[in-house]
Amino acid sequence: MNYFITDFVSYVLKKNANFKNICIVVPNNRTGLFIKKNFSEQINKPALAPEIKAIKEIFVSNSELVEADEIYLLFHLYKTFQKYMKTSLEFDEFYYRGEIILKDFDFIDKYLVDSEKLFSNLKEIKEIDSLFDKYDETELEIIRKFWHNINQAKLSEHKKSFLTLWGNMNNIYNEFKSFLIKQGVGYEGLIYRQFTDKLANNIFEKEMYYFVGFNALNRCEYELFRFLKNQQKANFFWDADKYYTEDKIQEAGYFMRKNIRDFPNAEGFDIYDNISTKKPDIEVIATPSEIAQTKLVPDILNEWSKEKDFNPEKTAIILGDENLLIPLMYSIPENFQTY
Repeated sequence: MNYFITDFVSYVLKKNANFKNICIVVPNNRTGLFIKKNFSEQINKPALAPEIKAIKEIFVSNSELVEADEIYLLFHLYKTFQKYMKTSLEFDEFYYRGEIILKDFDFIDKYLVDSEKLFSNLKEIKEIDSLFDKYDETELEIIRKFWHNINQAKLSEHKKSFLTLWGNMNNIYNEFKSFLIKQGVGYEGLIYRQFTDKLANNIFEKEMYYFVGFNALNRCEYELFRFLKNQQKANFFWDADKYYTEDKIQEAGYFMRKNIRDFPNAEGFDIYDNISTKKPDIEVIATPSEIAQTKLVPDILNEWSKEKDFNPEKTAIILGDENLLIPLMYSIPENFQTY
């Protein structure tokens, strides 16, 4: 079995006599830890490890803005929201709504969306009317199961509130963003956007950047990849299988196919063909409930641990429902806690 990170580290060692002129860029710090561990396993003499950065560090370390605390962001978003919406909402009542708005703003900036076009399209009254006014009594009854004591009058109130919000959202977004820039701070998406807008002015000191293990890229990441590719300062390494990349019908390979087309794998680093060439060993176990699935995990892990080639670091437990994470953590046997 080929392991992506092991093969990547072998490639780097083969291509580089020293590491001072390269930077390995990964999606998150966890990936970076496993790459460091592989370097320590494959290098048999004292050596300095290459610089390894989560991609967020590339944006943040080169930005004029400092990432602000979420409470700070939500408080000033609340003040801007109050200015335009003129509601009686207290801050604690706004908090959850503010988190959603902040995530929307983050998405807008990471994907370099034109906010004016986006919000103007969303506030088209006729489109909203057609959405809200189609409810018949049967559909209203379904809604009542979620919103108690609802009636047509309340629907009208919700519609007005909805329209007012979207009508003011672009003003809220622009004023909030301007305030943050004046303060020299920002949320992650704003930092990404500011960095991308001034991409040509940024200094990339390393001779080569290795981008490792990415999948669905936001627009800012895509522009960074493209810029460094055009500068001939980037190599790309995709953890993919031909089963997904060579079959255009495979939905799971959609982003990966686009990535490989726009940013081909580094020369000599091939896409795997494990799925079609190696016979998978699949066992299906029926359980009466989702929680019962997590209760089976200890028995399965203990059984696997008896095998000679068992390696916890190459074992994954994949959940179909993230809400099962906590029950699962309590189900992991104690003898596995030290891994």
